[in-house]
Amino acid sequence: MNERLASFAMLALVALLAWSSRADGNLSRAIDAFRAGDGQAARDGLRPLAEAGDAEAQLYLGRIYDRGLAVAVDAAEAVRWFRLAAESGQAEAQRLLGISYQLARGVARDYGQAASWFERAGQQGNDRALRNLGILYQDGLGVPRDFARAAELFRRSADLGNAAALRKLADLYARGQGVPKDAGRAAELYARAADAGQPAARHRLGLAFRDGAGVARDLARAEALLIQASASGLASAQGDLGEFYLSGMLGYVDKAKAYYWLSLAALTQGAGSASLLERLKREITAEELLRAQSVRIKREVVDSLGGDE
Repeated sequence: MNERLASFAMLALVALLAWSSRADGNLSRAIDAFRAGDGQAARDGLRPLAEAGDAEAQLYLGRIYDRGLAVAVDAAEAVRWFRLAAESGQAEAQRLLGISYQLARGVARDYGQAASWFERAGQQGNDRALRNLGILYQDGLGVPRDFARAAELFRRSADLGNAAALRKLADLYARGQGVPKDAGRAAELYARAADAGQPAARHRLGLAFRDGAGVARDLARAEALLIQASASGLASAQGDLGEFYLSGMLGYVDKAKAYYWLSLAALTQGAGSASLLERLKREITAEELLRAQSVRIKREVVDSLGGDE
């Protein structure tokens, strides 16, 4: 009898391992389809696994509904799957559920719930969740405003490789919020985040070199960094670069380049750049307008080649 039970248990274990192996293969193929943008194949592969309780499949099925891949965007359905995965302990699902509460996407806005889910994901080492939670503490949303706690969370996130958190930590040093005010330390952190490709960090570092804040003043480097940040589409950098060309700091005024960058900034940044642009329109010559057009064409060529000037 014992031998029969042992044999049955062994057969059951082999069957379970075989099913698990097939399920893992199906999940891997479905995730590959998701990453390739094949929403139909991804959904067809993920749904049976998600309905069987696979948290990873639930996460990716939620992302399909969140993005609208081969289905209509359905934030509430996305939240349903994120919640199932999150309650099973899936860290990225916990973070995305927190984002849903933060942005009122598929659920009523609830910053307290957002903070709770970010906390749970952060405890598992999710760097983006730590940064998200730091922002809530910085802004006092769902938790008491606490700049020191925000700095700690940004530091933990940055230590896990999150460049955006590094830039947020640099902002706190620049303003002296939650940490001693230290322009040099801020510039050092901006430089690290800029090297990691953070457009906002390049913008801040460019301003530091422009103003000599925590670093020796270097207008050529300031210009280069502001161009890099502006070329990424960052409207605030575009506005500052436009003003920079009008300021005469470089030893000359370049209304054509100023016009080009302020025109881009005014599309999204609002009144400040638009007001300066309107003033510039009254002053710029026809020749300078033609040169502004040539700046635009040159940038389009550079962008098409995937590089910087």
